[in-house]
Amino acid sequence: MNKVVRAKYLEELGIPEYLYEHRVVPSTTKPNKKIVKCLVVECTDNNSFCIDGNSKNLLTKMLSAIGLVNKDFECVNIINSSLENELNKYEAESVLLMSDKLKTNKDNQFTTHHPSKIYGNEKLKRNSWEVLKNLKKCLK
Repeated sequence: MNKVVRAKYLEELGIPEYLYEHRVVPSTTKPNKKIVKCLVVECTDNNSFCIDGNSKNLLTKMLSAIGLVNKDFECVNIINSSLENELNKYEAESVLLMSDKLKTNKDNQFTTHHPSKIYGNEKLKRNSWEVLKNLKKCLK
């Protein structure tokens, strides 16, 4: 019953509204989390891919190679916060950790090299491509 109809009933019956108990239904929804296909995490203050530049361009090319477009992924830098705190802000289908300092602990988390380290290093490019192929499998 909506508030307007309820108020009319109470008025017609001459019953003061304060005599009725108001039920509070607990919320069963999750806190607001941003939903993304892929959360890309770095922990560097140099050559960040969170700002425009060579690292961001290479990261975008890498992710587009596995079928992700800009709206599918979110880039974050965790220099001043913890990985767990940042992960709790998102509902991510997969997580790409781009630092040797960050370790995976779930099946949908992958670790590879930061784009700034990949430039000109064929060995790192190959290794990163293998990680990206596994990430793509996780997204299907």
